[in-house]
Amino acid sequence: MKQKIILNVCLSACFIYLAFRQVNYQELKVTLGAFEKVYLFPMILVSGAIQLVRSYRWREILRPLKPLGLGTVYVVNSVGFAAINLLPARLGEILRPYLMAKQGDIPLSSVLGTLIVERILDSVALLFYISIVVLFGKVPDWVNKAGYLLLGLTLILLLLVALLLGRKERVLVSLLHRRISASSEAKLISFLVSFKEGFKALPDTEKLLRLVLISLLLWSLPIFSIYLLFLAFHFQLPFVAAWTVFIFISLGIMIPSAPGFVGNFQFFCMAGLSLYGIPKPDALAYSIILNFVQFSTIVLQGLLMFSFIKVPLGILLRTSSGEVSNR
Repeated sequence: MKQKIILNVCLSACFIYLAFRQVNYQELKVTLGAFEKVYLFPMILVSGAIQLVRSYRWREILRPLKPLGLGTVYVVNSVGFAAINLLPARLGEILRPYLMAKQGDIPLSSVLGTLIVERILDSVALLFYISIVVLFGKVPDWVNKAGYLLLGLTLILLLLVALLLGRKERVLVSLLHRRISASSEAKLISFLVSFKEGFKALPDTEKLLRLVLISLLLWSLPIFSIYLLFLAFHFQLPFVAAWTVFIFISLGIMIPSAPGFVGNFQFFCMAGLSLYGIPKPDALAYSIILNFVQFSTIVLQGLLMFSFIKVPLGILLRTSSGEVSNR
């Protein structure tokens, strides 16, 4: 784990160096002080809306397992995403499903299954927006290749889901049967049976379509926030430029990074803006403010909701270190 954390920090440091290299710091200072702060308020509202829509979608995915109040899911999401932004090596990714299992009294393996559904929906939405940018925006060839890679990963996830929904968990286990004991095989089958319970929202075509539409709405909100900051910095850019910057940032933060995606966020945001001729000092200032607003609002929501979490802090810390059970 230490090696992974060190690698993440080193990668972020490299991107920070590339982002700040050959920047006129006097111009950067002037740009940071000149943007219109009045746009920060609607950006904060949009950030709150993102968490609400994300929570609503997760509640709908979880509904076949157990009906939950939106407030319960919002609390878990807020604390979970705050942890994702604060903890190194994305350790917060472990915390969010664990909290939902505890707060909602749902088997952890089933909650993990719902996260696969989330990933598929997010990939579909991201592929849609990549298509828009490729058709109407300005993108280098590597973005197209990243889109194909994302499509491939999405198809692999869909194949996994199809196998499990088709009661083919034993087919998956049989691929490992020579490497694991009989008792381990039985436990793995039990886990997969519980795991696939998280996919119950998928066979319902009407509900699946609604979840796709919710996902498109969900990921349109950060694009709108990006455009609002264009206005704050007086960037005369078309709305498709906000889509482009969103795609660049989304692909960039998939790369391992330090907490808050610092470095990755700035470099890839600036790369997207450079396609539209934004000078490097202005692009860097923009990326710093956008990253700060998104990071601070996510963390603030998590801190405000933390008091509603039933799990003791000590257990949360151990969970964040990877000590998770399926109870």
